[in-house]
Amino acid sequence: MAGPNEEMNVELVDIDSLVLDPRNARHKHDIPALADSLRAFGQHRAAICQVSTRKVIAGNGMILAAQSLGWTTINVVWVEDDDEKSIRRGIADNATGDQSAWDDDVLRSLLDEVGIDIPGVTDKMIARLMKEEADEAEEPPIYPLIAQPGERYSYMLVVAMTEIDEVWMKSNFGFRTEQDHKAGKKIGTCRTLTIDRFQGLLEEMVERQVRTRLAEREEI
Repeated sequence: MAGPNEEMNVELVDIDSLVLDPRNARHKHDIPALADSLRAFGQHRAAICQVSTRKVIAGNGMILAAQSLGWTTINVVWVEDDDEKSIRRGIADNATGDQSAWDDDVLRSLLDEVGIDIPGVTDKMIARLMKEEADEAEEPPIYPLIAQPGERYSYMLVVAMTEIDEVWMKSNFGFRTEQDHKAGKKIGTCRTLTIDRFQGLLEEMVERQVRTRLAEREEI
């Protein structure tokens, strides 16, 4: 059974010295998106190449994108595959990636945090996420608030209708999950806090925002 290659070394080579795989089964590369990623983040994954033929086993699309940007060199990892193993490796590299799926709730939260101007994030992807979020919000739940004997306080309910709302509240106000006998039927997570606590957290959030804006101005 193969394991980690302790001698795996990355080498910077001339792109023109490499041979793109003429039988690469993954041929519909999104070259503009790959180029945008290289432009924004640089190369963070080496191409995999066969020593004997200098054929590119994995990373054909990345190399085409690099050439479109005018790059003349690229980082590669050499493997001593025979022809059969190189074919198997190339297919596995593409096929295993196809098995991955997005966790849409986490993705929405991440995009809400950093924005949608990211290479590879398409209008179609955003439209799908927005549609799913709208579908989930079509039938808002009923939140039972039943006063208990002896209660002598008033309260205001702030509802997180989406996971993005919940992440925003937790990150800005640091809500702690607490026991609340008014939660009744299990329809979500209940968090409570006093007005004094809320006012203090609100002031802290405003101070953080002011510090962030001042720091951004200093960087300009």
